[in-house]
Amino acid sequence: MCLITFLLFIYTIYYYYKYSKRKNPLPGPLPLPFIGNLYQLGFLKEDKKISNKFIQELFSNYGDIFETYSFNERIIWINRIDLAEKFLYVNNMKSTNSIINDEKLEYNYFHLRNKNEIKELKINEMGIYHNREYSSWKFHRNVLIKCVTLPKFLKEIVMELQEQFKELENYWNDIESVDSYSNNHDSIQNGSSKKENGSTNNKFINNNDDVDKMIKIIDISKWINCFTLDIFLQSITREKSFSMANYFNQIMKDENKLKGIEPILDKSDLFINKFKNSLWLSNQLNSKLIGLPKFFNNFFLVYKLYYRKYFNDYWLFHESLLKIVQARRSEISKFPKEQDLKADALTSFINYGTKNDEGRALTDDEVVFMMKDLIGEGIGTISNTFSYIIYYMCRYPKIKYRMMEEIDSLNNNNNHQTDTFTYFILAKLYYCEAVIKEVSRIYPVHPLTSRILNEKENIGGYTWDIGQMVYINLHAIHNHKFNWKNPEEFDPERFLYLEEKKEEEKELNEKDFIENSFFRKEYKDPLYTFGIGLRSCPAKDLAMIILKTMVVMFLRNYDVILMDKNTKPQINYNNMLNNCEELNVKIRPRNKY
Repeated sequence: MCLITFLLFIYTIYYYYKYSKRKNPLPGPLPLPFIGNLYQLGFLKEDKKISNKFIQELFSNYGDIFETYSFNERIIWINRIDLAEKFLYVNNMKSTNSIINDEKLEYNYFHLRNKNEIKELKINEMGIYHNREYSSWKFHRNVLIKCVTLPKFLKEIVMELQEQFKELENYWNDIESVDSYSNNHDSIQNGSSKKENGSTNNKFINNNDDVDKMIKIIDISKWINCFTLDIFLQSITREKSFSMANYFNQIMKDENKLKGIEPILDKSDLFINKFKNSLWLSNQLNSKLIGLPKFFNNFFLVYKLYYRKYFNDYWLFHESLLKIVQARRSEISKFPKEQDLKADALTSFINYGTKNDEGRALTDDEVVFMMKDLIGEGIGTISNTFSYIIYYMCRYPKIKYRMMEEIDSLNNNNNHQTDTFTYFILAKLYYCEAVIKEVSRIYPVHPLTSRILNEKENIGGYTWDIGQMVYINLHAIHNHKFNWKNPEEFDPERFLYLEEKKEEEKELNEKDFIENSFFRKEYKDPLYTFGIGLRSCPAKDLAMIILKTMVVMFLRNYDVILMDKNTKPQINYNNMLNNCEELNVKIRPRNKY
């Protein structure tokens, strides 16, 4: 025992000696031997509240560039957008959402997310998000962009969202009503933005006594998470997941539960749990084990045995998707060539290769990994962002009513007023889009993104070696006074484009920037909701369309307030994602048109 204590003491002295001699010393919390700063981050005990709080405090305590340690891996944190210039790639291509053609130029910006190679899951060689193979990543990224930007696909996803929302409304209609729609709309607004225009418009408040009996209390975050899970799984896998039905039965009394479909719900619940465990495992191995010494790789089998259930569910979920792909491929092969096929994501992935520049189709396994990327990265981003939109609409009622006015005016301008709307109407929702962007700026769902330097770089006045890991703190960038005027204010108007500008020449209004030509000329929009640079989300346009569709469907039919004016969303930071786990609100039908 004494020998072990002595050796630990010697190692500790050696550890801090090496720490004091590190290259380019930066400010940051003092790391501990073996574990670095993982304890402060809360990773070792799964304390999500500590993790979120600690990350928020790092920027205020240590400034624009600092360091932390994950085990023995040194991580440089960047909190100002000009320091992240090496990762942006905006000067070399029209958009990071473009098809990539210049391979030599583009390869210089192909930064890995971390050093973890997880061969057991095959996620480092297929798909997009975790893919470490450049040629494979490029091929899959280009396929995804082509498939999810097809006009026919976008039209169908908008119509599917509307059908799914009708099902959601049916569940809400069966929830027990409450007596009062209290918490006066104007009283919710604690310190409104200086730039809010207009006053509360009572035409949006339905004072009909019958409607007042239809007031519901719901946890909007849980309902929207189930809604998003259902729409993604159904549109991508062509299989119903019944997530909303499952949640409905969980919260209802026995006499009001859905009857006769228990076997279907049980089967669906197993499928959803496999998906969640699969997603948890891939994120766990990629975010929690950063910097794990190579020595411990020899004990990966022990880790695999410890999380055996998650590994089993990962491959069971993979096999389930594989069967879906094979069945759909067989169906497509039997269709006449001249027959027009449905433009869902699965069909588009399978059909890709019949007429494409790469000269080959996706294999079944490649299709599965593409499906996993869309489902895994899309559900959390969409559902959490929508919950935060609801919260800020409730905090600022005048903004909510202006959104309603914009939505209703577009419907009134249509010659045929119906319960459904088309994909094309979404392009005219300028103010609603500005609100979505402002919510994403002030509270990004993905507050951090990681990159590995693939060549020596100068960042912050220091030269860093190949292999250095960097965290780009998007939350800090989105709330930095260097980037934004009055960043603490919730002001959607900062994202309203000048009407006289052509669509392809959209530029932010100059009044919204500090007098800094760097941002106005080179970084027109320092908003990185969907990541940064070349490895940002290739489906971000699809995500915006889905969010705008959900906003339209909700605000056309409902008014919403918080349970009380002090209600705040319960947010936990896990796997580099700000998860809204609870947001209780009151909703009721509203007057339309």
